[in-house]
Amino acid sequence: MPRFLGKRSHNVWWDVLALIVLALVVILVLEVTGTTHIFT
Repeated sequence: MPRFLGKRSHNVWWDVLALIVLALVVILVLEVTGTTHIFT
């Protein structure tokens, strides 16, 4: 798992949620820049 998240005292679902949000942001940026065409 990513080291930058620090101690593993929090729920693992927060990491899952963070990864999903990160993936959505990357996809959104690619859509805006016209690299991919998932939504069009």
